[in-house]
Amino acid sequence: MKVFSLFTYSLIFGFFSLSSVVHSSVDVYFSPKGGARDTIISELAKTQKTLNIAMYSFSDSKLMNQVKELSQNGVKVRLLLNQANRSKEKSNEFEEAGVDVRYVNMIMHHKFAIIDQNTLLTGSQNWSASAENSYDEDFLVFKNENDKLNAFQSEFSLMWNKARDFVGPASDGEQLEDFEASFASVYFTSKNFKVVPYRGAWSFRTDVGLNEGIAGNAIIRAIENAGESIQIATAHFRRKDFYEALKSALDRGVEVQIILDGQEYDGRVPQDLADDDTEHFDEILSTLGAEVRYKMYSRYWDHATAKQMHSKYMVVDGKTVLTGSFNWSKNAELATFENLISLKSGEAQYYAANFLKIRSYGENTLKALIEEVKDSNGRSPCVFAPMSLLPSEVEQLRKAYASGACRR
Repeated sequence: MKVFSLFTYSLIFGFFSLSSVVHSSVDVYFSPKGGARDTIISELAKTQKTLNIAMYSFSDSKLMNQVKELSQNGVKVRLLLNQANRSKEKSNEFEEAGVDVRYVNMIMHHKFAIIDQNTLLTGSQNWSASAENSYDEDFLVFKNENDKLNAFQSEFSLMWNKARDFVGPASDGEQLEDFEASFASVYFTSKNFKVVPYRGAWSFRTDVGLNEGIAGNAIIRAIENAGESIQIATAHFRRKDFYEALKSALDRGVEVQIILDGQEYDGRVPQDLADDDTEHFDEILSTLGAEVRYKMYSRYWDHATAKQMHSKYMVVDGKTVLTGSFNWSKNAELATFENLISLKSGEAQYYAANFLKIRSYGENTLKALIEEVKDSNGRSPCVFAPMSLLPSEVEQLRKAYASGACRR
């Protein structure tokens, strides 16, 4: 279900005339099963000339076939896949349909597509069945939003022109325009990298320290500017500087609410944080007054059954949203191609509503689940409907299981 649509009009000559308007819009969708996949299918079907895709995980067979058909019907299709997820078989399949497929030497975690230079599809959602049907995701469609479109096209061009083919060197075909650009509402971790020649190809390498990272600094600034509330829904939370910024926000009276994926729960609260600690920031914040919850859906985390909290957004004072592919980790900042987009009050209300929906998962069902586990002598169920639980509630549930139960 589409939950947000914003229309803006450009009035010309100062006469409030709509005789020649520029029409732009932003649509927001939230998974699971919130209409993102149907929207991708619909938008791809409108493609006339060019389609540029940068996708970390691309496994939805219907979308794959649609992209191949577009190429076979004359659309110029360029596809960047993540090196770690590369498959010669998948690459060859696309190439046989006329799709040019490449990869960059660092992790490519983007999930975006640019259609005919007028439509941008992006967000946290990969083009996969699990992202559509099981995970919490946010997905955005920008129409004629030139600042966003130009920013993402610049990012795609930077990667494409320095990319490699999965088999053999990258072709010497048409180069995309590669230009330096700075956009106030979009942040790319590629700004943290430098490009160097290496063994006959181009390589990206980290060129800054963590404290100089462009995406992290945008998040810290937003936290520092918070006056009333911060709502965070993200898969991971593994940065000490984010923890320190949130701790300061709590100290000045800002309400902080965080929902993480269940795999982040460790259950230990150390007395002192080590400099290289990446696991306990959320637990400590929960003891300092933050409301920290975990999206739980199984006794032990397993990729095959995971229903992940996969969004990566923060809502500040109900007015500003930072979202995108960017995970809250050092690796995302310094070793991964990521994006972070700033959205304003129109979109923020829908993100705030989605946060409350996720926060209410499994409300008033924990007691019944614990009784079910006890009735099975602590052996099952190993997988259950998602629940957003406080640390104390996670502990209650864990203690209901028998030792070793649900381990494979």
